[in-house]
Amino acid sequence: MIHKDGVIMRQDPSTSAKALDSLTKNQTVFVIDQTDFWYKLRLPNRKEGWIPRWLIDDSNLNNDHDIAVLFKDSTPIYPKKSIHNKAIDKGQKGQILPAYEEDNGWVKVSLKGQFAFVPTEDIELVSATDHLKDDGHNPISEPKRDQNVAKGKKETAQVRVADHYFLKEANILAEPHYTAAMGQKFQYLKTINCDDGSQFYQVKDENGVEGYIESTIAAVLSYSDNHVSSPVAKSLSDAIIMIDPGHGGDDSGATSLDESVFEKNVTLETALEVKKALEATGATVIMSRNNDEFVSLEDRAKRSNAELVDVFLSLHFDANAETSLSGTTTYYYHEADLNLAADMNKALGNLSLPNNGVQFGNYYVIRENNRPCLLLELGYITNNNDLHTIQSKDYRQRVADQITQGLQTYFSRYQTN
Repeated sequence: MIHKDGVIMRQDPSTSAKALDSLTKNQTVFVIDQTDFWYKLRLPNRKEGWIPRWLIDDSNLNNDHDIAVLFKDSTPIYPKKSIHNKAIDKGQKGQILPAYEEDNGWVKVSLKGQFAFVPTEDIELVSATDHLKDDGHNPISEPKRDQNVAKGKKETAQVRVADHYFLKEANILAEPHYTAAMGQKFQYLKTINCDDGSQFYQVKDENGVEGYIESTIAAVLSYSDNHVSSPVAKSLSDAIIMIDPGHGGDDSGATSLDESVFEKNVTLETALEVKKALEATGATVIMSRNNDEFVSLEDRAKRSNAELVDVFLSLHFDANAETSLSGTTTYYYHEADLNLAADMNKALGNLSLPNNGVQFGNYYVIRENNRPCLLLELGYITNNNDLHTIQSKDYRQRVADQITQGLQTYFSRYQTN
């Protein structure tokens, strides 16, 4: 039974997922699946979706295991019990995560609102009561800036994704103050990195109410202070373009359902086609990697900034437990890149896969990038139809052609008569 009116049911177990329906207080729903933070529901009209567990009147499914994972060294964290899957994160030496169970050499942990797994041989099992402190500071995620961005001046965090809560605590299950408005600005106070890998901004609204918003849905505006608003070159033929094939080396990225296809390989194959197409126009192309090697996110962004590239494009292929999800998505962080995002997304709309539009993305390689930049998801590796398309040379060539077209359109904005 639902606790309150206006509960948003979402397409996936994430507060950034598409809103499907609004539920009412005392409405009875059928629970058909769960993660440790979310319930999957089926409504009487057969519509299915996810809501946070605290919004349902059910107190019988709490974890009663007093164990935690202590990382002995830098250790990959996997979505499934296989080292051939995408390493979705890394635990660092001395860091601790709550654990749920140990099974056949793997320990189940909670990470970013979903279950994940680490090899038992790479960790030490300890008492959660003795080792976990409720201080909200045990970060395990991609590189972050200093937690206290604001030093001596007021900082602003702006909501860039609709239908998300302004929460009373740094927890996706916490009770909300209200639903934050798209574009709403908050005074940024500090960043909170939680034990489960999620990250929140502690903020204050215009009425002085303090609370928390997820970092995935908001931009700290000062991060864009040094971001350039336009390319140096006025045509693609004169431009320096950096192509970033996502993942590489020990970081395999997303993995197909049968674990035979790794994102790191497909991004490189696609990037090489894009390089060829761009060089045919006269553009100079820089690759963040030319082979199967690991390159840190910091190094990718730093090189883009150091080389003063005209455009940086990070290429990826999406993954999701909901295997029906399909298509391409264009992600931006800096508002100055919205024209680039619009031009690129329009071109990607000519591909055979569905187009999911332009979306805000708080990703390191574009957040920390001072040059015009985007992150492109070019299909779902966990969707069998998308995967068949993604693996074809014809699709990769088509992607290269459309990226080239998108950049041609973008540079035409800066040409003078």
